[in-house]
Amino acid sequence: MPAALSAYARELLNSDADARKSLDYPVLIWDEPGIGFEDELFTTEASPKKKQRVGSPVVFEVKKSPNKTNAFAMGITVGRTGNNDVVLEDNSVSRFHGYFQKDPKSGLWTLMDAESKNGTWIDALRLTSGKSALVSDSCHLRFGEVQLLFLLPESLFEYLDGKLTR
Repeated sequence: MPAALSAYARELLNSDADARKSLDYPVLIWDEPGIGFEDELFTTEASPKKKQRVGSPVVFEVKKSPNKTNAFAMGITVGRTGNNDVVLEDNSVSRFHGYFQKDPKSGLWTLMDAESKNGTWIDALRLTSGKSALVSDSCHLRFGEVQLLFLLPESLFEYLDGKLTR
């Protein structure tokens, strides 16, 4: 389940050191046009049951979800259905669209398209189904029509610092 980008910013503002210690995996930022980051940051916190407003920036954590059961244990799944680790609720995203893997030795991340209908991109490169490609920090990803920013933890905090000092 995604979290509002403003929630990460609040955590950073409340306790910079704790926020930095708590995040040890990359994130995906979906920054749809509409409600701006500042509008979200400077409003009272919404009820946990309230759905995310359309257009507000959200963050997906790139990690295996312990509460989901999917048959794919080798990676962090991305898709439209609720059994994926990262759920992108958009009709252009396949039910099981692709998956991330982290190399335990190098610590590098890769992404593979799972024969999706509308394709997966890293920056301007469309991935070939069945072939993994390296995902670098701060690159732009696209699953179908959903555009996301891939950030390693330190880059997320730099991104937030930039948003907060504007």
